[in-house]
Amino acid sequence: MDYVSVGLELGIDQARQLLGMKLDPVIKAGAEISIREKKHGPYVFLEYTLVNEYALAGTDARRQFRTAFATALTEHLFANCQEHYLRRILRQHYGDFSPEASHVVLDRVRVELEEAGLPAGSDIRSTWSQTVSERLLRLLEETHEFPLEGFVRFRLKELYRRWEASVDAAVDSLVASQEFSDFAVLVQRYLELQEPRLPLLHVLPGPSGDFRVLDEDGDPLEIRVELEEGATPPQPLDILLSLLVSVAPKRVILHVPPTSPAAATIGTVFASRAYLCPGCELCQKSRSDLQRSPEKKGL
Repeated sequence: MDYVSVGLELGIDQARQLLGMKLDPVIKAGAEISIREKKHGPYVFLEYTLVNEYALAGTDARRQFRTAFATALTEHLFANCQEHYLRRILRQHYGDFSPEASHVVLDRVRVELEEAGLPAGSDIRSTWSQTVSERLLRLLEETHEFPLEGFVRFRLKELYRRWEASVDAAVDSLVASQEFSDFAVLVQRYLELQEPRLPLLHVLPGPSGDFRVLDEDGDPLEIRVELEEGATPPQPLDILLSLLVSVAPKRVILHVPPTSPAAATIGTVFASRAYLCPGCELCQKSRSDLQRSPEKKGL
């Protein structure tokens, strides 16, 4: 006779359902499994007992029983418990966040953990499921009864740190986007107070990740960067933004990919002054020049 008892605090109905689904093939193969529940502190323990361990002729019923149990708990952890741990991490590390900000952070974490699986199979569930199942099986060689919370805390420390890193990265991204929004508002107010020095500027991608800026007659504007000794050179997009703000053109036409950082940044800062070109002779010539250039980088 073999048994396993796991203590759960949340998602108990979902865990029952998953355990039933994973153990069903073992039962259909001839094994008899009894089920009982008991309450202990904050946990509800689901206890499953393999009554007739040797009922499945020619098979290792005990191994099948434990493997099915470990598989069900692994799915339960990611499907029903991961959100709980992410919220706990956010609450413990960033307890002063507003409900709205917390909602945005969690949305970004979900996308990063569940939908960023490129190439296929690199999302967190695919990456970690085998490891979690194997560690559950090792734990079952040591004990028959355990709380899932303790298993996560002591046997899945790397996974928990991965969750923490995802929350931290989402918070950093949110703070950066808020800072950029504040910056964009300040620049917009500045531009409103300035007389445009030029009526129109064209922005085109350069051959090495930089940019070319042309006036309405197609003449290039010189882009000069003066650096103090030992200073780190600014990024091309920062140089472009600085030039456009100093010139304060009445209109900016962007001949860049619509999904590029340049389109997003300049479009946000210059708002109604910015226009994304859907395609023109300048765009075609720029693409031809870039294709001939030996040095091509992303925008």
